[in-house]
Parts: sequence; structure tokens; C-alpha cells
Amino acid sequence: MQKKLGVVTSFQVSEAIDVTKIPNEIEAKLTEYDEDNAVRPTIIHVDDTWTKNSKKSLLSEYEQSTLSVEQQSQEVPSPISF
Repeated sequence: MQKKLGVVTSFQVSEAIDVTKIPNEIEAKLTEYDEDNAVRPTIIHVDDTWTKNSKKSLLSEYEQSTLSVEQQSQEVPSPISF
């Protein structure tokens, strides 16, 4: 990766990465460093309807709304939403 004034200008790939090996590499690192088995896999099940809390502006009050499956797919993820 080349950088110019802190901005990424281009990428240079020197070798291909086999993404199918990534889960095994993660498992190996967890086995190596997680001595007390604190990290465990989990499956998160979500409901079909979601509750959305949002503000129209920084100083306004939160508004709560319910999103259906169709509305969820139309929402654009915000980097500030987490």
C-alpha cells in the first residue's frame, strides 16, 4: 500500500489471499491466546420488526419508530449509529 500525505492512493497486491483459510487462522489464534475460553461463538437471532431510535438534529429529542422487513432493507447504515 502506498501512502501520500496520509491518504491511501493505491494498493499493490503481492500475493493472493485464500479467504477460506481465515476461519481456521482465527481459531488457531483464539486457541493460542484465549487461555480461559472466554471467546465463544454465538448465533444472534433478530425479530422481523426492529425499533429505530433517531434524531432529526443534534439537539432534538429522540424519536422512536418501528421498521418492517422492507423498511430495514431501505435503511442506509450510518457510521454514527453504533
